[in-house]
Amino acid sequence: MLFSLFDESRCVAIEQGGEGEENPFLDSQLVLCSVDFLASDARRAHQAVAAGWDMLIVDEAHHLEWNTDAPSVAYQVVESLARQTEGLLLLTATPRQLGPDGHFARLRLLDPERYVDIETFQQEANHYEEVADAVGRLVEGSTLSSEDCALFASQSERIHGHCLALDSGDESARELLIRELLDTFGTGRVMLRNTRQALTGFPDRKASLVPLDNEVEKMSWLVKLLQELGEAKVLLICRTRELAEEILEKLQSIININCGFFHEGMTLLQRDRSAAYFSEEEGARLLVCSEIGSEGRNFQFAHHLVLFDLPDDPELLEQRIGRLDRIGQEQTINIHVPYVKGAHGEVLARWYHEGLGAFEHSLHGSSEIVRELGGKPAHEGMDEQALQALIDASKDCRARVSERLKRGYDRLLELNSSRPELVADLIDEMNAMDADRSSEAFLVRLWDHFGLHIDELTDRSYLLLPGHLITDSFPALPDDGLNVTFDRTRALSREDATFMSWDHPVARTALELLLTSEAGNASFGVWEGAPEKGILLETYFVVECVAPASLHSDRFLPATPIRVQVDHQSNNRSHEAPLSADHLRAGNLHQLLGQEKFRRVMLPAMLEMCQNIAAEQIISVVAKASAECSSKLGAEIDRLVALGEINDHVSEDEITALRSQHDTLSAAIGKSRLRLDSVRVIFCQP
Repeated sequence: MLFSLFDESRCVAIEQGGEGEENPFLDSQLVLCSVDFLASDARRAHQAVAAGWDMLIVDEAHHLEWNTDAPSVAYQVVESLARQTEGLLLLTATPRQLGPDGHFARLRLLDPERYVDIETFQQEANHYEEVADAVGRLVEGSTLSSEDCALFASQSERIHGHCLALDSGDESARELLIRELLDTFGTGRVMLRNTRQALTGFPDRKASLVPLDNEVEKMSWLVKLLQELGEAKVLLICRTRELAEEILEKLQSIININCGFFHEGMTLLQRDRSAAYFSEEEGARLLVCSEIGSEGRNFQFAHHLVLFDLPDDPELLEQRIGRLDRIGQEQTINIHVPYVKGAHGEVLARWYHEGLGAFEHSLHGSSEIVRELGGKPAHEGMDEQALQALIDASKDCRARVSERLKRGYDRLLELNSSRPELVADLIDEMNAMDADRSSEAFLVRLWDHFGLHIDELTDRSYLLLPGHLITDSFPALPDDGLNVTFDRTRALSREDATFMSWDHPVARTALELLLTSEAGNASFGVWEGAPEKGILLETYFVVECVAPASLHSDRFLPATPIRVQVDHQSNNRSHEAPLSADHLRAGNLHQLLGQEKFRRVMLPAMLEMCQNIAAEQIISVVAKASAECSSKLGAEIDRLVALGEINDHVSEDEITALRSQHDTLSAAIGKSRLRLDSVRVIFCQP
């Protein structure tokens, strides 16, 4: 997708180019914008909120600081946007980086009816092990114990009803009970995270700690390391832009090496170019980053990470390592950690490595560990005895927290996020679509039809250029083209390659242009070698639900095609498979239309019969959509009512609004109509 990058200069340019006062955020459908930019300008933040959005995505959401007394301005901006936006997606690899308060604050943005106050949230967390144990037994095929029923069912009528149904032998209640327990008493339904243990494809990590006598020796050590590694790609991360600039300047004065630079003072385009230069086989061998390089960029093609200094936060350390430690990394990650003996860097290095095992293993529950230890190591000096005591205490604490999370929080997240038995068929379908080269060939022909210039780069990869477009409705392509690939593995490993699927705007727009044009709506063919002489009329009707866009009626009733075929005697022949173009040859339809009986009697009768048959079929299509609407929205209404039983913050207005949406949507679906989309006349010639 092609997003417009918004900053102050872009907003000013839009305002100056328009007439009078206007909201610059209304200029684009897809906008990429810094939260800090909106947080620093109340006027721009108000304009962004007023523009109205279908979906809000916040990347690196762990930066949204919040407390009950003074939420940050950035948090307030996101909260204001979230209130006016139907869809909200918060992305973070370290959701608990700011502790339980910050974690609760982000969950509160996603589901304010479920997460009301921090005290209740923390009390619920104390029972996660009990909930995980109960849900685990349900997944394994058992029922809830009487103690579980007393604990959970007494607070929720819905859970009580599911328990009774399951006890009476109704197995359909099992999945409903699992979902209800996870939502009402567990981690909720808005947080999805697959634990590392539940996934495959991650590499091993190997740490090399290097004690040095002083800071000056770090540069000599770095030069020696780069010489030893030869042509291997190396990512170096340090805390500040100033230190990154100093490292780069000193390094280039000592050895001749291709280096890239990456820091917060660079524009997004400059950072993109620097990252791309590092990714090229003949590009930079070393990329020197300030802390901003710890987030958002993936460099799994590199296998060496130099931590020139260390962050105080274990989760930020995991963010740094995560630039290389990703699915798709094919080799062991070598983590090089130089530190000065006796300094704070030694305390951090040994605490992370010996106490937490954070260099060579992904660390879970770091915020809980730090809290139970009484905080992070102080910057003041620490003798060997005190350091060893910290390391020993950290080992024990990590083991305790890891076991507790494994039984409770992580177990609930795994149950809520990873359901292999439910997605197996979907994965098979995706793999089949990825391997289907016929759709790839069709898209390439379609792009060529609309005037795109297409250069084949490698197998299943293409460079799309604007070329000689025959329509201005096509999504804008960069002047230097768009690198696309139908190979999912290549797209995952190459940031410069866009994965092309039917959901991509370039594919969807091409298909919509084809379907909405008049070309191909009516056709004629001669079927030589038909079983018998006659005429077939093949029609496609589309079931359309006319409803306001805000209702998203396509959730339940998307534009649905109905194929109907009849013969010249108005017999229903829809059960026969459609004829491909290979079975037909071109013919002269005008000769057939010149026969008055066919034009005035036979063809209208055949069309009427097709409409009658389609009218019968639409009944079942609408009934199915109505049932799905009532089931899903009814469940949402029941959920709010149930939450209202244990949470007085759920207002009657919210429930009434959802019921009104259900009634309006049901009425709209019930009034769905048929639209004749295309016809094909086939002359059957034995």
